Amino acid sequence: MNYQRELKRCLAALDIIWEQLQGCGIATGCQLTLDFLYIAPNQVEAEDLSRALHPLTTSIECRGLLFKKWYIEGQTQPMTVSKEILEEWVTSMVELGCQHKSQFDGFGAMMPE
Repeated sequence: MNYQRELKRCLAALDIIWEQLQGCGIATGCQLTLDFLYIAPNQVEAEDLSRALHPLTTSIECRGLLFKKWYIEGQTQPMTVSKEILEEWVTSMVELGCQHKSQFDGFGAMMPE
């Protein structure tokens, strides 16, 4: 997995997501809970990545599906966001995925009520 290519892809997606969040009234300083997804090549990498993510999240589910890929879904604790904070978070998530031969497939935000 090419770290630089993955990081570039994810940061480009973040530009779009941040613009969409702002359109929904989310601004710097708001609290959000983020959902995220990784795709791992096998069960061992998926379980190792799940363990590495555990201190950062409220929940993680790891499951294998078709085509012999494993999916790791999780949710962060509520966090204060800004574009810069999200850039740092995305960068760390891509890095962690690459360390476990897994692809950080993206994230979404649960809108505050």
